[in-house]
Amino acid sequence: MPINYQRIRNVTAGELESALFRDGFTRLRINGSHRHYRSNRTGRRAMLAWRGRGQTLSLATLRRFIENETGWTEADLIRLKLIRG
Repeated sequence: MPINYQRIRNVTAGELESALFRDGFTRLRINGSHRHYRSNRTGRRAMLAWRGRGQTLSLATLRRFIENETGWTEADLIRLKLIRG
């Protein structure tokens, strides 16, 4: 089932980082405005552009981050409380 990105339109960078930590990611390093994470479960790596904790991301950036970086499904987004079930 494809993810409806309109439902998570206003997710902030801070909420995404919290969801990464809840899903077992750890922060590897900070390189300028980019934060790099790695999943302890899967070994998958993710990079989040960070301009501030309250920054909302564009839909294109959010889609790329979820589909390419984390590999989360809609069920994962519900489990991580980024969208309501």
